[in-house]
Amino acid sequence: MQNSTEMHQNETRGAHPYAPARAPRANVVAARGCQECRAWGTVVTIEGRLELCPACQVPG
Repeated sequence: MQNSTEMHQNETRGAHPYAPARAPRANVVAARGCQECRAWGTVVTIEGRLELCPACQVPG
């Protein structure tokens, strides 16, 4: 049986292999009061991706 130190050494480390290189940067001023993202400026898609909120983070 492995002790807890050995178990932690065998775990994989780092970001998920499908994670984006960088998280999108939201404009928090534009997100203020948005009901769709609850003022975070980002939403998580059904696929699990973090994307800018389509309601308040309009490019421009």
